[in-house]
Amino acid sequence: LVDDYVKEGELPMKLITASVVFVQSLYVNYLIQRHRLYHTPNQFAGLMIVLLILTIPEAVSYSPIILANFFTLITIGMILHTDRLGAAPQQFFNIGLVFGLGVFIYPPNIIMIFALFAGLNLLRPFSLRERLQIAAAILMEIFLVGIYYFFTDSMNEFHFLNGVSNFSWIYLSGVDDLYKNIFIGLLLFFVMASYWAYQRKKLIQIQRKIGVFYFWGLLSFLPTIIDGPLVYEKLQLIVLPIGTLLGIRISDISSKMASGIFWLIFIIAITFNYLEMFTFEILK
Repeated sequence: LVDDYVKEGELPMKLITASVVFVQSLYVNYLIQRHRLYHTPNQFAGLMIVLLILTIPEAVSYSPIILANFFTLITIGMILHTDRLGAAPQQFFNIGLVFGLGVFIYPPNIIMIFALFAGLNLLRPFSLRERLQIAAAILMEIFLVGIYYFFTDSMNEFHFLNGVSNFSWIYLSGVDDLYKNIFIGLLLFFVMASYWAYQRKKLIQIQRKIGVFYFWGLLSFLPTIIDGPLVYEKLQLIVLPIGTLLGIRISDISSKMASGIFWLIFIIAITFNYLEMFTFEILK
């Protein structure tokens, strides 16, 4: 398998993808420990992110979604830091700037602004001024980059406009693997149906912060609605929030059961990645 990657020139991209995912997993662990979302410190969330993205081989590829997810994750971290009412106004403008960078990289992510506002509503009373500051930062980025392309007479290369013009309704393509679909469906159901389990025996403020990740995971499928077709590569959109929530859920159960879930997902990941090595053609 490694020889094939080297020949096709994919190995550098695989290494970049692995590095970005690794950094994302470390940052998730940092956020969870910084805001004390676990009863006892552990690395389950970052571990689950790595395991989930390895479970679907088609999702382990370099794409704009990987980088856009990174900026979305930083945005979530900035939202978690605004839980105090005395947050400075420039914090919300900076949130808009960082979120806007992710939108430029993957334009369908603009719809995730609903998850951004939902997270703010969980942590703070509604403030129209704060929402306008975020929106102003995003629009300012679009305006300034648009001016550059306009004065260089290259508006047809304005990637944001090109991305928006390609929006379309979702349709299925390349997702006909029964076993992968069953596993992904069961995993999503388990994570989304465990909402009340995330809140059990936790402080109200901790519950709200976990809710920020929950809404992110719940709405992470929205970009695919306007960016068909739905293929396995786009599962990168849900890996970060689902992996984080799964890590939070596992940290609340017994260590033996948590270990069993970890090894189960690990075996599934290895199976999906290397099952083709055991086919008759390769053995022959």
